Amino acid sequence: ALARADLESQMLAESVDAHLWLSLAHAMEGHWDKAQAAFAVGEEGIGSYPSRLRARFRMGALRTALERGDVAYFQLQQTQ
Repeated sequence: ALARADLESQMLAESVDAHLWLSLAHAMEGHWDKAQAAFAVGEEGIGSYPSRLRARFRMGALRTALERGDVAYFQLQQTQ
């Protein structure tokens, strides 16, 4: 909870990295709309991470899309 509060701080509002990690935190808590919004902002930074972490972010995005019933977004994530 403390880490999420740090990630949501105004100082990190423009950080794509913070949004990637925040997307996972929201997904783990079942806050699917917040997870998708955070991933949408952070997605551009995903290429800077090792493949293991890229896979983790992508799996979080896929799960979020499924939970939200967002078939188009789910299909887009599958192709990346």
